[in-house]
Amino acid sequence: LQIVFQNIAGSLHPGKLVRSILSRPYQLYDRRTPQEQELVDLVRSVGLKPEYLAKRSPALSGGERQRVALA
Repeated sequence: LQIVFQNIAGSLHPGKLVRSILSRPYQLYDRRTPQEQELVDLVRSVGLKPEYLAKRSPALSGGERQRVALA
């Protein structure tokens, strides 16, 4: 189970790239920087294209932000 916040815009840093947002848990818990392919696989697993890794959260729709949060 995972909590899905209703106001997802408040939980994603607007100045960071999706790549950076998704890399942070790897750095905190695995103490390593993820490989690019790991991040690509991660965004694909939630239905987003790899190009989303280079976007900032304000450029995403609400549904896309929810997918990033799930990833």
